[in-house]
Amino acid sequence: RGVAEPQLQACAEATSSACEAVRRSLSARRSDDSEGDFEEALARERKQAHERLRSSCAELLSHLNDLRRELLEQRSAVDASAQQARDWQHEAAARHADLESQIAELGGALASRVQARLQELRQELSQAAPGQRFVQMEAALSELCARPPQRSFDSVLDAARDEARTV
Repeated sequence: RGVAEPQLQACAEATSSACEAVRRSLSARRSDDSEGDFEEALARERKQAHERLRSSCAELLSHLNDLRRELLEQRSAVDASAQQARDWQHEAAARHADLESQIAELGGALASRVQARLQELRQELSQAAPGQRFVQMEAALSELCARPPQRSFDSVLDAARDEARTV
């Protein structure tokens, strides 16, 4: 559009200047030339103006077709980008769901381990003498609470996966 408008303006200006030139030459020739020369000059100028107009229209049509092709290419690129974004979104949602299920499995595995350990401690405490129960309970609690994690994140993750598969 930016190219076509200036060309149309130039075409209109060229046509008006050609018409003005014809008028000037006609007014100058009227006094000198006969009526036949006048008609011939007018026909010649009309033909030239018509050819210029035809050439300008063809050029504008060519530019318009180029713009249409470019628009179609851009639309297809936008459609491809939108499809790729939808694919990425679906993939991210699937990964998110997978991570949530893994976290739920890990939580269940951890809860079952804690439950099993508490059950073991209850059995030990129920079998111990009343005086030793307090000492054993205190030792078990300090063991559970004070034991810092010694493993790296990867080894914890591997252990959790194994535990999740077992559960």
